[in-house]
Amino acid sequence: MLMQELIARDHTRAKNSRGARVSLFAPLRRLRRSLFGNHG
Repeated sequence: MLMQELIARDHTRAKNSRGARVSLFAPLRRLRRSLFGNHG
């Protein structure tokens, strides 16, 4: 029971961190593309 709860919590935490990482890196990627697009 405890193991299942820990595994479920770990899965949700991984999903949340992944979503946060994507939301953080999406604008960074767009900014980098615009910056280096001007240089190109």
